Amino acid sequence: MIPTQTALGSGAVITSILWFVALVTVAIVVWRERKGSPLARFPFTDFVLKRFHINEQHVTEPVIEITGRAAGAVSWLFAVLRLEPDHRFVVTASYASMQYASLSGFFHVFMPLEKISTTFCGYKRSILALALAMLSAFGFLINLLSAFIERNDTNEFQSDLAWSFGCLILAAIFAAVFFLTKRIAVKLSSGDDSMGFMFKTSVIENVRVDLSQALRMVTVINSCLLSAQLSSESFRLQLAPSQDKAGKCPQCAVEHSPDTRFCENCGFSLVA
Repeated sequence: MIPTQTALGSGAVITSILWFVALVTVAIVVWRERKGSPLARFPFTDFVLKRFHINEQHVTEPVIEITGRAAGAVSWLFAVLRLEPDHRFVVTASYASMQYASLSGFFHVFMPLEKISTTFCGYKRSILALALAMLSAFGFLINLLSAFIERNDTNEFQSDLAWSFGCLILAAIFAAVFFLTKRIAVKLSSGDDSMGFMFKTSVIENVRVDLSQALRMVTVINSCLLSAQLSSESFRLQLAPSQDKAGKCPQCAVEHSPDTRFCENCGFSLVA
């Protein structure tokens, strides 16, 4: 019996050390990912998609229209009962707008396209689900090792095997949650002002959007931004010659005020 007790003691020590190492590793991974994620710097409104429409031909407006409800079972119930209005994001050829709605109030953000300086698109998965999947997988391996060490004790051997397969099932569940709960983020900014939202595909509403569609949406937004900004710049350049002509003498190029009738330098008539 002495060798068996020694084996039991060694197995308990080894498994305790491995569990400690696993917990510390998972905590470091979660902390680093949450601290280093670019999405952590931006405040996003999180909602579930109800409609996702892109008009790439720009024939009719809006060019982009996205509607959704707040995430959660309570918000879904309020949406079914029509007690809570939807969030709505719209992009046209001249502006972008975001409507934030809830039971507590309503907010509307409006941005002219020529003023928008930055667009952002990315996705985020649950790092906590990944950490729990890693921890469960570790538990599976540790319990298998413990079962091997304590194979002379039938009760402990069966118990460790049961725990190992339980951990394996949990690892599969958490891994599925990690891969299936991807949330896509979009953000537009103009100086210190910004509008942004984060959405996930909806099983109930049956609206599925992946990252490629979100990137296509941002490409369309960027195309509208460039068109609006080029039109604004072209309009500004068209005004520049008339302003220059009105402010300088055509003969000697000396600057004068708009209401001056004769050039103070050469006496040339400035009346058109």
